Amino acid sequence: MTLNRQLFLYEEIMLLSLRDREGTIEPMVSYREAIGGAILAELLLEQYIELDQSKRSKPVQCIKNGLTGDELLNECLEKISSAKRRKSAQEWVMRFSNIKNLKHRIAGNLCRKGILS
Repeated sequence: MTLNRQLFLYEEIMLLSLRDREGTIEPMVSYREAIGGAILAELLLEQYIELDQSKRSKPVQCIKNGLTGDELLNECLEKISSAKRRKSAQEWVMRFSNIKNLKHRIAGNLCRKGILS
């Protein structure tokens, strides 16, 4: 199943983090962690992953493989499904927030959608 919507949660957070006139990130905004959380939330909402409620740490587990319709979400889903051990949601948020060139990749997506120029 591919996701059919205008913007993903992580793209909306990126837009909220930008200064309107300059197009730069607002100082002191912790947007990276918010974007990492939004990526995880997107995968949870679309039921690609779930939290294992039977464990105290509630590790994230992949329940559906496949393409999400978004390159960044696909990459994150692949990281979860190929991990040697299951990690907590907090660990995944931190890993996703540290993806190389995250800001530029999201900005590129927004430019391709005609939202940023």
